[in-house]
Amino acid sequence: MFGSLRLSKGDSSIKTGKANFKDAGRQKTYNAEFAAIAEYKSKYPNCTKFKRLNWKQSERYFKKIANSKTYKALCAKEDASRYGRLDPKLELAHFRGRTAGQATWYGTMRLAETNCPYTIIHEFAHLCGNMHHDIGFRRDVIKLSSRFFGTEFAKMLKGQ
Repeated sequence: MFGSLRLSKGDSSIKTGKANFKDAGRQKTYNAEFAAIAEYKSKYPNCTKFKRLNWKQSERYFKKIANSKTYKALCAKEDASRYGRLDPKLELAHFRGRTAGQATWYGTMRLAETNCPYTIIHEFAHLCGNMHHDIGFRRDVIKLSSRFFGTEFAKMLKGQ
C-alpha cells in the first residue's frame, strides 16, 4: 500500500547524486566511454575530434568549455548533488599509471600534458557537481558530448 510513495532507487540516486558511498559505476562508465570512442573512430576513421592535444591546445579547449552556456547551465542546476564550479581552474599534473585527468571538489581540473579532448569533457562533467560516475554524471557527460562532439557521438555514448 505504501510502496508507491517510496522513491525508486533510480529516482533516489538522480536526486541525491549518489547511489552509494563507493563509486560503483566508475568501471561501467569507463567501459561505455571507451566503446563509444572506438565505435565512432571505426565509423569515421579520418575524424580528428579525438586527436591528442598538447598543453596549449588543452588550455584553449578548457576555456572554451568553461565559458560555454551548456556548462554554466549544468552547474546552475539545483539538484541535491550539485556543487557546480562556475570558475574552474586548470593545472598541469604528472600522473603515474593510466590516469589522464582529475577533477577536485574545490573546482580544479588536473590534466596530463597531452590528452584526448574527451578527457576534458569527462572532467567537466565532474566539475558540474557529479563527483561519482552515477546517473547524474552520465546525464551531464552526454549533454556536454552532444554540444562539443556532436549529437551522433552522444547517441553512441548513450547507447553504450
